Amino acid sequence: MANDVLELFSFEVDTTVFETEEVYYLHFPASWRNFLEMDKDDYKLKWKPRNLGKKLQAVFSTIFHVSWVANEPWLLADKKVDSEIIKLICLNWIAKENDCTFEELPFEIQYTPLFWQSSRMGDLYKEYKKEEWKYGWIPGLMARKFASEPRNLKLSNGTNRNLIFHHVYFNGNHECMSKPVKNKEKSGAFSYVIRFSLKTRGGLPEPSILNVSFGIRRILQRGIKKLNDVHYKRKGSILISIKDPFTSDCLQPLSYAQLKYKKQSGQVAWAEGTDALFADLLGCPFQPEQVIKDPMVFMESTNPLAFAVYSDLIFTSKYNLSKVVNGIGLPEKWALFDLVKDIFEKLSPLKPCTNILSRNDSIGNDRFPLRHSFASGSILRLEIWGEEDFYHQVINTYLLQEIIFENFDGTYRLNAEPAINLEFFSRHTGKLAEALDSGQDSKAYDKRVRWIEKMAASETRNDLPTMSLVEIGLKDNYETGTDPKKADRDGLAFAGRVSQFIYPLEHEESEDKAKSRIVNSFFDLLMDHGFLPARASNLNENTIYLGLGIIKGTSKGRKKEVFLPVVTRLHQNEVKIRLFGKNEWLSVNEALLASGKLSLSSLLNKATKKNDSHKRYMSFFNRAIENCLGEFDSNLVILLDAKLRNQKWAELTNPLLDYHKLPFTLEHPDANERIRVIRVNTTDDVSQYRINPNGKVKENRRMGVFKDKAGIYYSIGSRPDNMQASTLGMEKFYNPKTQILHQQSVELIPLGTENAEERDQLAIMGHHLRKLNIAYSFHTILPYPLDIMKSIKKYMTVLADEFENNDPDVFEEWIIEDENAQLAFSFIE
Repeated sequence: MANDVLELFSFEVDTTVFETEEVYYLHFPASWRNFLEMDKDDYKLKWKPRNLGKKLQAVFSTIFHVSWVANEPWLLADKKVDSEIIKLICLNWIAKENDCTFEELPFEIQYTPLFWQSSRMGDLYKEYKKEEWKYGWIPGLMARKFASEPRNLKLSNGTNRNLIFHHVYFNGNHECMSKPVKNKEKSGAFSYVIRFSLKTRGGLPEPSILNVSFGIRRILQRGIKKLNDVHYKRKGSILISIKDPFTSDCLQPLSYAQLKYKKQSGQVAWAEGTDALFADLLGCPFQPEQVIKDPMVFMESTNPLAFAVYSDLIFTSKYNLSKVVNGIGLPEKWALFDLVKDIFEKLSPLKPCTNILSRNDSIGNDRFPLRHSFASGSILRLEIWGEEDFYHQVINTYLLQEIIFENFDGTYRLNAEPAINLEFFSRHTGKLAEALDSGQDSKAYDKRVRWIEKMAASETRNDLPTMSLVEIGLKDNYETGTDPKKADRDGLAFAGRVSQFIYPLEHEESEDKAKSRIVNSFFDLLMDHGFLPARASNLNENTIYLGLGIIKGTSKGRKKEVFLPVVTRLHQNEVKIRLFGKNEWLSVNEALLASGKLSLSSLLNKATKKNDSHKRYMSFFNRAIENCLGEFDSNLVILLDAKLRNQKWAELTNPLLDYHKLPFTLEHPDANERIRVIRVNTTDDVSQYRINPNGKVKENRRMGVFKDKAGIYYSIGSRPDNMQASTLGMEKFYNPKTQILHQQSVELIPLGTENAEERDQLAIMGHHLRKLNIAYSFHTILPYPLDIMKSIKKYMTVLADEFENNDPDVFEEWIIEDENAQLAFSFIE
């Protein structure tokens, strides 16, 4: 274990090496700009040219940058695209936005010529001082070079696989995507995907690194049977092959163009006007609905070849219409990385990281007795909504698993310290499981919430902390818009209950799976009341652990992004939460119920230069920290979500991160001595990896805390029970219907100290804090003080549906949480 090394799938990049590469650029014609700016209002254009720019890149992946700034190159490309095609697309877009025909555009607009010019990239850098162009250009260049010829994938078992890759610009990322592969004629097809991205690393002087990520992309194989098989709020993608007009090889596509579709007004159509425009100009003789109803016809076509990208977030059929389960095999993933290393042999991989975690550092796996801050002899109440058989099965399962014990008087106590009693109450699900009234939207929601509140008001005893476990059907069992879970949760919350849903146990369901769902659903409820596993006592109980984060959501009605800053506090066995705008520390269940009563005015807009959101949330965070410094004598370890840098927190950004300083300034005189900070990063700038036992490449799922020479740490958690060891050497090619899971790397950067030994201990502490969820014996992705925040969002009634504006990436390397997230499932990391 101690001799294990971590190999990051990243390369050092000296961008000056690439500055001699030839690139091409177009200037946006002055006549076009003048025409667009005629109706400009307060320096804002009437139209959104950015949408056009995004689509140009999605369709022509050779274009790596689009700028609408005057006097700068408009389009930058590493290979020319036919300027007449560009002109035709743009003029049709201008005509469409101006509500006129192409022919009705002014003469000088129609006949303005476009000419590509060439230059060395280094010369453009010097002329325009635009260093940021490299973030699109270098990944695009790497992807095009990798896809320039067929590649031979050499696997660890000695087999070879010939693959043809194509360059695709998918959701803002440069990728190489293989021609779909399948093992057998009736098997599902999928594509290997290699994503190139140029990133920086926190606090390091190096200008950038090249991250290479590997996954699969599934493809729709079986057509939908009804439109309800498509989610009505999310956009799907169709990839279309485009021929290169500058090559004589008629068999080699330039790339795949990504066009998006969406279900709207009872049909599936192109998502936006630009998508419809491009589909028309590219000569697509079809509508998206045709592709998703008969996908194989278009997959086997050459005029043009097209296929729908499959995602469980888009296609809601109870059947897997791709015939492939997500997850790339470790042998394939590692062979692809070795292939990239061989092709780009002049690039230097990052130095290996050493494991600083020893077996003596473990906090163990003990779950019981549970830890909590309730007074000894307190009573919790659990309502079980379901059939009578379900009620008894739940209690028996808890007894057999020794989660509860029966007292001499027939009552029950929780397996916890200090002792705490548990009162069970049986309720028939009845109306709670019924669908909302169809076609009434908010009225149906309000009606259900009022009914639950009225029902709760008739209770004779409402003074006990109450949990509700509700047996209810899957989302697929309800018509669109009638799933009652959100209304039920909100209604129960207004009635003072924290809730968890569990779908009915099935006859063919294995005993272990049923037991797992019953147990985990209860653990989720206990987590929402601040319960901790016994192993939490192995942490330093004199330390106060704070989590600082911002919950992001979309507001109802107005459909704009809103943000709720939150601070969590873990001290000994007590978990507290402070919500933005409040000064009191609440218990976990109090915070969940209070979040449901927040108004839209109590939330923040995204922090920008034009508003005071940054100032307000920093003031909130600082007050909470100083409150802890004043109330306790203990030292503080603060965990900061790296995503806070997106809210104008400059000191958390990679270029400005200083390992030796705190990323904030406090007035308290002891702040620098008593506070240490860990920045926790799970975003896409964290490299993928492999662990090499004793420095040798070998498939494994080991864990550890790995440190690189620069002082960045990587926490690799333990393997979940459902991450079967049998899948270690499994290839997706031969096992398309087997789910293959991977452990995720979490980047930890300690701040506020120069002491190397102290930084090591902080990183190990951050790793251990990932193992405090009572439902699991393995690590969650986020450390506990940040992980506990995810429950709050479920109870915020001012927010719209969780996935309303979600645009699935469908680059499937990690497992996405099931969209029936309100139900109790076996956890997947």
